[in-house]
This record gives sequence, structure tokens and C-alpha cells, in this order.
Amino acid sequence: MAKTISYITVSELLTLKEHAIVDVRDFERICDGHIAGSLHLASNTFKDMIPNLIQTAKADERDTIVFHCAFSQVRGPECARLFADYLAEGRDDVGIKNIMVLEHGYKGWVASGKPVCRCRETVCKGGRFAKSEASGAYVVDGATTTPPRSHAFFASASSVPSAVYQLTHAQNGEDLAQNLEK
Repeated sequence: MAKTISYITVSELLTLKEHAIVDVRDFERICDGHIAGSLHLASNTFKDMIPNLIQTAKADERDTIVFHCAFSQVRGPECARLFADYLAEGRDDVGIKNIMVLEHGYKGWVASGKPVCRCRETVCKGGRFAKSEASGAYVVDGATTTPPRSHAFFASASSVPSAVYQLTHAQNGEDLAQNLEK
């Protein structure tokens, strides 16, 4: 029997504990950034990468896999279905309890002002995002982060904070937070 796939909102995703986020976009990930801590498995090669995803999820003890593409209308749901079908054919329990698709995809994530990472790693080393209890701001490994100024949801230049933190990676792969001042 095939596993059920459900949809999850951005706010619901922020409450999950043991999950892995799988970005199935292709080249947009390089240009647009991605959700901090996500795993990149492009949709055009996803089927071949399913065993790697299972291995990663087991090693990291993740029981929920959340898929997304740009808008989560085609590639995200298709890859979620491929994954669910693959698990349904399996003989052993891999520990995956939930398969989900992020409503509105990456574009919805960005529009809601959540953390964006700009590394080019398959497994993002930008860390996990979390909401700071003290300030209410979203942080990645302690650095406040917002989407870059180029995203359309900033209504005007005056609505951009004076310091925008953009998480990025140096060419040698080390993490660094780059403070972009207006």
C-alpha cells in the first residue's frame, strides 16, 4: 500500500522536529537560494537518488520528509509520490512516518520572510532555521537572516532593514554570515 502524502504550511513546518527538507528544483536553487538545512536532489535525477535520501534520513534519524520545488505544484508533489511509491515497494522499515509537500514551495517560503541560504552544497551546511524566543526573528545558526533585497515582496527600498544578513558559503566551503548594509 502506498504511503499518504500530505501538504504542510510554512508555519506548520517551523514546528516540526525530526524532519528533512528536500529541494527538488533544478538550477533555480543556485540562483534563488534555498531553505537553510535542505538537501538538494534535482527532480530530473531524483528517482536514482532515492536510496541516498533514505540513507541520509536514517543516518540523521529523520522520520518526516518534506518536499518542495518553486511553487510545489509539479516537481515537489511528483517526487514525493515517487518516494512514497518506492517506500511502498520496500521490504524493510526505513523509519519514514510522514511524506509531505510544502504548500506554495520555495516561493511561499521566501514571501513569508523565512531564512534563505545561498550555499551551493547538495547538503546545505547552513544549519537549521529556528525562531528566536527573545526577538521573534528567524535565525540560522545564530545569525539573523532575511531574504535578499532582490526579492519582489519588499515593497520599496525603505522597507528593507538597514542590515540584511545573507547566509552564504566561502569558496572553501566554510560558513560565514555576510552583513550587507544598505
